[in-house]
Amino acid sequence: MTNHISINGVSIRTDKNIRHITNNVITFDDGSWCEVSSGKAKFFSRSGKEEGSPSEKESTEPVTITSKYFGRKLTIIGVKANVEVSPTSDDQISITINGNSQRQVDSVSVKKSSDTIFVTSTDAQDKSFISVVTNVIIGNRPKKSLSSVNIIIRVPANTALTVKDVFGDVTVGDINSDVSFVTSKPSTIRAGKVKNATVNITGIGSIDINYVKGNLFVTSSGIGNATIKSGDVETLILKSTGIGNISFLGKAKSGIINCTSIGDIYVSEVTGKCSMNSSGIGTVKIGSQKT
Repeated sequence: MTNHISINGVSIRTDKNIRHITNNVITFDDGSWCEVSSGKAKFFSRSGKEEGSPSEKESTEPVTITSKYFGRKLTIIGVKANVEVSPTSDDQISITINGNSQRQVDSVSVKKSSDTIFVTSTDAQDKSFISVVTNVIIGNRPKKSLSSVNIIIRVPANTALTVKDVFGDVTVGDINSDVSFVTSKPSTIRAGKVKNATVNITGIGSIDINYVKGNLFVTSSGIGNATIKSGDVETLILKSTGIGNISFLGKAKSGIINCTSIGDIYVSEVTGKCSMNSSGIGTVKIGSQKT
C-alpha cells in the first residue's frame, strides 16, 4: 500500500513503512529518511546518502487510482490514454486511472479549479497529482503490455464535457450533456447521445456521434472525418477547409454550410433556411440536393 503524506504543503508518496515524523523529517522503518525543510522532498539512505524518491522508481505492478469530485464540468486535454466516459446516478465525478506501472499512472494529472475537473498529461515527476489521490491499490493482476493508460470516468447528469487532443481512443456514453470535441491526434472519439455539440478536427483523428439534440457546430481543417449519425438540431453550422468529410444524418431547423476544400459535406435534411457555399473541389449535398 502506498502512503501519502503532506508536510508543510509538500506531498510525499512512498511504499516504505513510516516509523515516525518529527518536524520536517520522516523516518522510515529501514532507517532511511526524508526531509522537506527546503520546500522539496529529499530522500536519504540509511548511510546518509541522498537518493531519488521511491515514487520515481518504476513500478512493476499494475496500479489503479480512483478519485471523486464535485463539479459541473469535465475537461480532458492531451492525455496519452484510452478514455471512457459514461453517465452515473451519483452526484460526483468519479475518475479511475489504470496503468501497468506507477509511472504510467503518474503521467495523468487530475485537478479541480472552480467547478471544473481537469484531466491532463503531466511529467511523471509532477508531485501535484498526489494531492488529488484518494485511494491507491497495487493489485496482483497478471502482467500484460499496455500501450497506454486507461481512464474510466463516470459523470452525473448535465456535466459539460470537453475532450481535446487525446492521444488514444475516447468512448463517451449517452451522457446527454453539452460536449466539445477537438482532435489533432491520430485518435477516434465516439459518443452516444449528447446535447449541444462542438466538433473541431485539425488532424487525422475522426469523431463519431450517435445523436445530437441542440445546436451542432462542426469545423474540419484536417483529414479526419466527422460523422453525426442522427439528431434534432436547432442551428447547424458546418465548415470544411480540409480533406476530411462531414456527415450529418439527422434533421436541422436551420443551417450554414461552407465548403472551401476537397472534403465533402452531406446533410440529410434542413427544414428551414439554409445558407450553402461550395467554392472548393468538395461537394455540399442536402438530401438529394447537390451544389
